[in-house]
Amino acid sequence: MKEVILKRELTWEWVEAQIDIASEWVKKMPIRHVTGLPRGGLIPAVMISHRCNLKFIDNEAAKLLPTRMRRQVLVVDDIADSGETLLDLHDYDFLTLTLAYRFDSKYVPDKYCDFIEDKAWLVFPWESKDSDPVQDYLK
Repeated sequence: MKEVILKRELTWEWVEAQIDIASEWVKKMPIRHVTGLPRGGLIPAVMISHRCNLKFIDNEAAKLLPTRMRRQVLVVDDIADSGETLLDLHDYDFLTLTLAYRFDSKYVPDKYCDFIEDKAWLVFPWESKDSDPVQDYLK
């Protein structure tokens, strides 16, 4: 029997509300640069970059910054789901922000905007509505 996975389609209004929350936090922090994790973090990172008038830099360029400057870099992702992607960045000492944080993620970002209390697959507005819970590039 095939497992049924509940999907929750998020709207651009939901995204804008999370960007509002994120931007208020970002404006209080000593952040100089914003980067986004491919693929889900790129759109919200650019939105935050515009909203907070911060320079967007490539993820790989951020890793090359001197250690003392990395704490001024905000890494954005759409969700801390399993937490694996963000855990990979732990040694860089970046600040991290996600639009959503799932209750059982292995990584808690410095800031998250929405707490997800269930296992529903979140479909962000920039994703295909029929997206698989495991993205093609991870298979």
